[in-house]
Parts: sequence; structure tokens; C-alpha cells
Amino acid sequence: MNRSSNHRTQTNMKLVILMICGVLLLSLTTVHATKEFILISTTLGTKYSDTLRDQLASWQQSGMVDEVQLFESEPGEEAQFQLFGILSFLDSNSLQQWREATQPVLPQDTLITEVDLLADIGHSPHSISDSVFLVMQYDVLVDQRQFKEYIEGYQLPEMKARKVLGGLMRYTSFFARPGSSAPWQSLLIIEYKSPLAYAQRPEVNKKVGEQLAKEDVRFKSFKKIKHSLRTKTATTHSHWVALSNTELTE
Repeated sequence: MNRSSNHRTQTNMKLVILMICGVLLLSLTTVHATKEFILISTTLGTKYSDTLRDQLASWQQSGMVDEVQLFESEPGEEAQFQLFGILSFLDSNSLQQWREATQPVLPQDTLITEVDLLADIGHSPHSISDSVFLVMQYDVLVDQRQFKEYIEGYQLPEMKARKVLGGLMRYTSFFARPGSSAPWQSLLIIEYKSPLAYAQRPEVNKKVGEQLAKEDVRFKSFKKIKHSLRTKTATTHSHWVALSNTELTE
């Protein structure tokens, strides 16, 4: 009986170990299957194109592109594009397939930028007709590693605090990969839930900045040197563009 009991115990232990190994392998696969992102924009002043919108919708519906977010600029002195899109892909293989099969379909004036995602909080609901979107462009004065430390130590806690207060809906930070022809190195997308929330941002930003500087030593140190790390070059006010009629009602 003892031998039989020991044998069962050893067998059970082996099964447990195999299960743990399986979970670890699955988690490793999940970690490495990271999303890829492409940003596209069309030249300011070009006529709004339903063709481009329909093409983006087709890619998303077919599954070639995992998700598409499309924006159109509002008139303004700093506006840098007419249409701006965020294309996300499940992995690098999906991105490569898109490059080979569909990139030539895009209009000739379309700027295509491969980027790394540095931070992302919140998500736009599809009832966002009142939302105010800012697309902010930056020149970066340090390398990507140092800039990411700034994002994690300064911008991210600041944006999380703003979101808690309720006016800010989402914040996303991208960094252009080497070889990019984009007129920026870092790009932020910020969404406020309404024109009122946007109008209240100076007061909210001041309150958040003062509070974090008291509580967070790392935030305070980055606040002192942030202008030596990046320079904002333009802010384009934008509105969300539905890819289909169904998005308007989701």
C-alpha cells in the first residue's frame, strides 16, 4: 500500500509540475505576442476622403487590422494633418502582412509612421460626439530609454490623477521608431469627455501637479527637468470619425 500510495503521490506531483510548466509557457507566449502600431496621417487641407475611411473599415472588418481609430482635425493655427489614424495589429506578423498586401492602397499623401507604445490608459467609448481630442507632437532631446523613464515617472502618474478626477477619458503616448520621416519623435493623444472638461483643464492640471509634487519625489524631480527632455511643437484639436454607422450607436 505504501508503494502504491507513493507512486500515486509522485504521479500527481508530475502532473502538477507539467501544469505549471504549461501555464508558464502560455504566459511567456502571451508576453511576447505584443501588439504593433502604425500611425497614418494625411496632409492638412486635403479633401476629406470617404474612400480612405471605407478602406480602413474594410481592413478592420476583415481582421487584417485589429483596431482602427480615425480622427479629423479642427481648424487651427497649429493643425498638422487633415486625417489621423491609429492602426493596431495583433503581432509583428500581422503588421508585415498588412505592409505587403495593402500599404500601396493608401493615398499618396499619407504619412505612415511605425511607433512604439509607451503608455496607454483609458478607452474612448463610442458615444464620444462631445469628446475633445488633442494630438500633441514633441521633439525629444534624450534617447528613448530616458524618455520612457520620464513618461513613467511624470506623465503617467499625472494623467492617471487627471483621469481619477473625471475630466480626462484617455491618454496614449507613442514614440517614433528609428528611420521615421514624421515631423515629431513623440506623439500624445489626450481625450477630454466634453468641452467643459477641456475648459477646466488648467485648474485641474495645476491642482494635480501641486499634489503630486508634494507626494511623489520622482515626479517632482522630472517636473524640474522636463523642458530639457522634450519640446512641444504643435497641438492639433481633433474629433473622432466613425468608420461605419454602427459605431455611432455602440
